[in-house]
Amino acid sequence: MFSDNLFVIQSFNIVYFWLHFPLIIAFGIWCYYWRRPKYTLLRDAFLSSGAIALIVYWLYPVAPPRLLPDLAAQFDPNAPPFITGFVDTMQRYLGYAYQSQETAAFVNPYAAMPSLHFGWDLLLGIGIIWCFWGTRLAWLAVPIGVFLPASQVFAITVTANHFFLDAAAGAVVSLLGFPVALALRRWAYPRLGEAVSRLPWPGLRRLLAPGGDQRAPSSLTK
Repeated sequence: MFSDNLFVIQSFNIVYFWLHFPLIIAFGIWCYYWRRPKYTLLRDAFLSSGAIALIVYWLYPVAPPRLLPDLAAQFDPNAPPFITGFVDTMQRYLGYAYQSQETAAFVNPYAAMPSLHFGWDLLLGIGIIWCFWGTRLAWLAVPIGVFLPASQVFAITVTANHFFLDAAAGAVVSLLGFPVALALRRWAYPRLGEAVSRLPWPGLRRLLAPGGDQRAPSSLTK
């Protein structure tokens, strides 16, 4: 549907690449300094969902659509067009390939399901809305928080990196990060806090204290 519209393809390439890790890192740094209690919960949700996804990738490796033409050429030369017609738009139009020598050592090519590209953008959107809810910037945060996962679900499919089912699985796995994060807050961190409080160095105690409260200036929260 979008194969002949270069502007649309490049737009989704940009969404896929730039509205994921760069935004997550930037938001995480901001949240650490200005919404520290919420940062702790969001951080744990990201990390725990990532751990769950790694287990799934190990137990059930799944190839992304962009690899299907090569796999079909190798194992089923007579495969129908809906198998061989996928195009890796990131490689074709941006020159970025996951299987390149520079990145191959750091990439698992068979980690299509669940899609953390969508799932983590969903967590990012939830985090943005949560952090700004009730402030004077909520009117801007809510549409941004909705736009990020909504645009990413189309980006991952247009770029042939995932199917919609991968996105659904990514949403489930990522949202599972919240109960794990809440469990850590309720049971693990109180014990960790007790251990940290016994350290003889005040600076290290402040650094390691789980969920330290660093409030934003009132001008940002009203």
